[in-house]
Amino acid sequence: MPRRLTLPPQLAAWIDQKLPQLGGVSRVKLIHCERLPLERLWRGQKYTGLTLWNRIYLRESACSPDFCDAPSVELLFHELAHVLQFQKYPLSMPVRYLFGFVRYGYQNLPLEIEARELAARLLREYTAQ
Repeated sequence: MPRRLTLPPQLAAWIDQKLPQLGGVSRVKLIHCERLPLERLWRGQKYTGLTLWNRIYLRESACSPDFCDAPSVELLFHELAHVLQFQKYPLSMPVRYLFGFVRYGYQNLPLEIEARELAARLLREYTAQ
């Protein structure tokens, strides 16, 4: 059963400081679920997260609900990068993503590369503190 997640206050404050362009991480809805929406469209691939505008869906098996481990925090940062992309391209982001997916595949999709790079940088900064 999908359930809403709340970030630990320290992590939420850190994200708000590092990503002010989000307009506050509290505006992002985090949903912990067994199956991701639109899962059947991805040809049987088992992705760990999905972002649709300001909603982030995180697979239960891939993400700790209290964000107490580095992989869960990195997944959150990755999906927050997609929230930023949706803010930048509110109408064209889904089209850009789908066409990029078909053209480049998941690993080489420019929007995914950007999200992975931002997530890795943020994780380094977060764990260094």
